[in-house]
Amino acid sequence: MTIAVIGRGLIGSAAARHLALAGEDVVLVGPSEPADKRRHTGVFASHYDEGRITRALDPVPFWSRVSIASIARYAEIEAASGVRFFSDVGALIAGPGDSAPLRNVAAVQAAADIACDRLEGAALAERFPYFDFPAGTVGWHEPSGAGHVSPRRLAQAQGIAAERAGARIVEAIATGIDEVPGGVRIATDAGPVEAARVLVAAGGFTNMVLPDPVPITVYARTVALFEIDEAEAARLAGQPSMIYLGPGGEDPYLLPPIRYPDGRIYLKLGGDPEDRPLE
Repeated sequence: MTIAVIGRGLIGSAAARHLALAGEDVVLVGPSEPADKRRHTGVFASHYDEGRITRALDPVPFWSRVSIASIARYAEIEAASGVRFFSDVGALIAGPGDSAPLRNVAAVQAAADIACDRLEGAALAERFPYFDFPAGTVGWHEPSGAGHVSPRRLAQAQGIAAERAGARIVEAIATGIDEVPGGVRIATDAGPVEAARVLVAAGGFTNMVLPDPVPITVYARTVALFEIDEAEAARLAGQPSMIYLGPGGEDPYLLPPIRYPDGRIYLKLGGDPEDRPLE
């Protein structure tokens, strides 16, 4: 039985790898990242980025559990694909020590016995001299097994591992699905693909593929990339990934220096509080 997966992003490529490892006949359908985004008018994935924070600590127990499980698989995926995507630079969660989010982080740390250091005051300032935290800030620092991943390379690694496990990749944009006797026919810009079953992992473009729309809303998010030079990158070489949990629910984050595909080094700042739907 052939199973088609539509979408070669982080979810679709992972699904294809798992299905192939389970012995299924898998075809993974989707385009690669466009070479020229300014002129590109087709589908566009959210993983075209070099820095996403990964860590065990979280104020929500569920997200901590699934993160721990994911981090435990990184080495296996890197070995299966030959693609390195994880930077083990550590992670820091900081915020007002008397706030509910930081109390929740402490509870999650204690319950899961996550290896980390609790720092505040002079100890926090000495350990991370490039951060200027307000008085009363507490920081929980995971020195290892945390940091950031390249989502570009992670999707690439999953696809390679899926192929090595027997999956086939079709470089095409899916434009629709029709039920036919014995399965489905997927219309693509490279010709039809037939399968017994289909898994749609097309993110914000899901309703472009499904015959009946599902109730999803796609939101815009803004991040800022601050270019720095080699000397500044060297000065910040010990910087971990950082999330600041404010008492009002704000959660800005900062990535350490990362070299992007254009050859330049950037600090990535995120945590956009605005929900702007994209129609």
